[in-house]
Amino acid sequence: MNDIFRKYHLKEPLLRDVLDSSIGFRFPTTKLSVYRYLLNRPVQHVLVDDQLLCKAADDSNWTVIELVKIRGMNTTQRKGYLKGLFSGDPSREETVEIGIHELLSLQRTAAAGQK
Repeated sequence: MNDIFRKYHLKEPLLRDVLDSSIGFRFPTTKLSVYRYLLNRPVQHVLVDDQLLCKAADDSNWTVIELVKIRGMNTTQRKGYLKGLFSGDPSREETVEIGIHELLSLQRTAAAGQK
């Protein structure tokens, strides 16, 4: 009941919506298991550099979600990755997490090669 009040009267967004539309082209690199319980709950959130701090009303501590920007990815690709990440299918979620980390390692390798 409290979550319904927070969502509709206080207009707190669900964490899923924050990750989908409020963090720009960044991706969460923190394991989904750390914040899965918050995905469909209204949260207070603060974006600080490459970290998203969020908590539900009944949490005493902030959950830190590390974010990273993947260069060259368009909105459609990003939405596809997020859809897979939040699918509820553990094997699909793990595949997407691995894919994101592979893209990040390619990006880091390319950046190191340019130096």
